[in-house]
Amino acid sequence: MSSVILRQSLLRSNKTVLMPCTVLPMATFRKKPKFNPKPPQDYSWVKMPERGKLKLYERIPQPNKMQVRIWGEGRIKETSRSIDTRGPELFHNNLNHKQFGIRALQGGELKWGHFEMMRININKIINEDNMFAVWRVPAPNKPVTNKTEGARMGGGKGPIKYYVTPVKAGRIILEVGGHCEYKEVSRVLELMAANLPFKAEAITHEMLLEEQERKEFIEKNNKNPFDFRFMLKHNINGCRRYAGRYDWKWQGKYK
Repeated sequence: MSSVILRQSLLRSNKTVLMPCTVLPMATFRKKPKFNPKPPQDYSWVKMPERGKLKLYERIPQPNKMQVRIWGEGRIKETSRSIDTRGPELFHNNLNHKQFGIRALQGGELKWGHFEMMRININKIINEDNMFAVWRVPAPNKPVTNKTEGARMGGGKGPIKYYVTPVKAGRIILEVGGHCEYKEVSRVLELMAANLPFKAEAITHEMLLEEQERKEFIEKNNKNPFDFRFMLKHNINGCRRYAGRYDWKWQGKYK
């Protein structure tokens, strides 16, 4: 009780009081932190392509000799072909260099401006001595037509306005690799994936392997018989009325 009264009286009187303290030995402050350096990563298996940076794509594709011989030098109009962006990508869905890249999660179309955005930003971080970036999609080659505003109906198909590259879900858009880690390029890849006109993500080869293992594990250990295929087959709650042909084909996973 007396110590509490003494402490309160010292606080009220604005006087500095030296309190007793324990002196620690200097050896306690001189202890060095434990440092466990990791061995440098081995990149001997990486195959560097001839061109290190992303190349510039043309805004308007040039016709080849066969097309000029058949249709002439004029640009050819085509149908919309929405099937080009529907369903899963069956071929270009793996990383050839087994490092990092950008993958489309939905179907869509890439304009020339999207290619330029990715090329300019990714080439800034590429050091051609030990890094590289390659395209996995072709240059814009599908024409998109559009009539002028206020034009009357009729008069045939409108003129070509621009060209696009159709992309399906699961398609690898570009790859980045070399003597680098994912931390060095993840920020740029995620930013480029967020600015595309459809849902996309930055991925690594390890992510693709884990995703494939997860799918195989679910298919093997799934004990619930009421999946999408079972519901359509037995017409549960009359769901066949609302299902289209692509729902039967892809089990409602893709539009």
